[in-house]
Amino acid sequence: MSEPSKETHSDGTAPSISVVIPHYNSSQTLVRALESVAMQSLPVTEVIVVDDRSAAPERAAARATAEKFANVRLISLEVNQGPANARNVGWDTAVGEWVAFLDSDDAWHPRKLEIQMAAASASAPRPDLIACVTVTVNSWEELSTITPTTPVSSHWVRKRDLLIKNRMSTPSVIARRQLSERFAEGRKFSEDYQLWLTVTGKGHSALMVDQSLTGIFKPAYGASGLSSHTFRMIAGEYFAYVGARRAGALTRTEMAAGIGFSTVRSATRLVRIALRKIARDR
Repeated sequence: MSEPSKETHSDGTAPSISVVIPHYNSSQTLVRALESVAMQSLPVTEVIVVDDRSAAPERAAARATAEKFANVRLISLEVNQGPANARNVGWDTAVGEWVAFLDSDDAWHPRKLEIQMAAASASAPRPDLIACVTVTVNSWEELSTITPTTPVSSHWVRKRDLLIKNRMSTPSVIARRQLSERFAEGRKFSEDYQLWLTVTGKGHSALMVDQSLTGIFKPAYGASGLSSHTFRMIAGEYFAYVGARRAGALTRTEMAAGIGFSTVRSATRLVRIALRKIARDR
């Protein structure tokens, strides 16, 4: 695929994109996320920050931060229900043709939306989800100085690929607004994985752009050691397969296969974490 140009409609207009950012007591990093949206080479229609019942000072700080940027509106929830619910609230109120998800402690490369939407325009069929490569970085400057390679390549992410593991991070994904599926509410782990499984399992298409355009500022999975947090992440994967099965997106055999893959993968992770702990304690 050659270097893409910005996607346009037949009348020459650009696609409309709503950005949804769940926020919970993270006002210090929210400004970085909003700045990375404001610096996009493909402008967005709106940014929806959904505050998930943060502490009063954090909610006030988030509001003050949002007011510094154009086309940003803050939705304040009265009950904390987790990021999945917050994303769904933003999704349901979005006006754009596409909804791009970003967490308040992550950031985007300045050309993320431009490159993804152009790849979508050049693909047949047109995708319903568009993801990109996610990298761990120490600063937004480190992410922004990544030079996208040319030509820009992409590939389809199919249900069978997702059965093996989650290949799409939430802040890398852009979804069509009219999709009826939503994030699994009431969970804080792998609620996104369940959505990707459900969407692809119901026949919608997902495209992965092979470019590092999303940056996360978090330690690697399991880096802090063997903990209840790690086990909750493992359990979240199991719930994702079961939830997708209940949604009619997976057969019983596919659900069992996914759980099997997850079990092997989780066992390997736990052994590595335990070995690192033993090495540190010597």
